[in-house]
Amino acid sequence: MGKIATSLPTAIVALDRSSSTALYRQLYDQLREAILSGRLSTGTRLPSTREFADDLGIARNTVLNAFEQLYAESYLERRVGGRHLRFSATAG
Repeated sequence: MGKIATSLPTAIVALDRSSSTALYRQLYDQLREAILSGRLSTGTRLPSTREFADDLGIARNTVLNAFEQLYAESYLERRVGGRHLRFSATAG
């Protein structure tokens, strides 16, 4: 199978189902790199996990696993009152 792109700006996520790297890890790696390189800036909103999973054509748990790792490493922060996630300026 080929790569899957999202509707995020500049299609920063392209998952390769034929890769030996797990999909959640590919997603985590690509989002982390986009944050660190500045392609995704502080305050950028991500879609909900359900919407993101649907856009990528993957299971919601795959997105949840990637996001949880990004939360654990302070690359993402949760905001109460919304379904969107915001990138944290304190990452790293």
